[in-house]
Amino acid sequence: MSVPYIYSVTETRLALSHLVTDLAAGTHGPVILGPHGRPKATLIAWDLFDEMRDELSALDVLRAVPALVERMAHPSGVGTATVGALTGSASTPTIRFWPDVVTDLRTAQTSDVSQAIEAIATGELAGEPLLDARLVGRWSWHLVTHAISTAPATVHHLIWRHVDDRIELVAAIQASDAVSWAWQAGPSPEYSEA
Repeated sequence: MSVPYIYSVTETRLALSHLVTDLAAGTHGPVILGPHGRPKATLIAWDLFDEMRDELSALDVLRAVPALVERMAHPSGVGTATVGALTGSASTPTIRFWPDVVTDLRTAQTSDVSQAIEAIATGELAGEPLLDARLVGRWSWHLVTHAISTAPATVHHLIWRHVDDRIELVAAIQASDAVSWAWQAGPSPEYSEA
């Protein structure tokens, strides 16, 4: 039979301070605590975390809806260009886009964004439905991540609408800091046999 031990505030702070520092730095994710409350492993991915991350991403897109409504009132309307001309890649499919997308893409110059826009233009990317009473018609969105280290990922929301049989790219908005941290690359797992 084991006797429970109550840790003092000082002991608890010392045991967890480096863990909290690593969490704030983004080098560790959720942890598994072992005997005596000591961190034993870092969880790279787990179902609840994945679900919360997906919901956070969807919320981030919904926060952009007022800006999307404003974009629909742009006086110059919709333009057409090849995906390559729009993104700086060699892609040849054409896509219709709203003028504000050009400004968006100045901060979204990754090959992942270019490939996703090409997939949208060719109809190969269905995306997630964007449902909001303020948006008329059928809208979709897709999250593009570019994570190369344990620093925050580069994350963009591509948002488009369906008009008749055509697709119009409306936005390539950079995600919030919280979403970028949630999509960072996880550290390599380290574990030992007990």
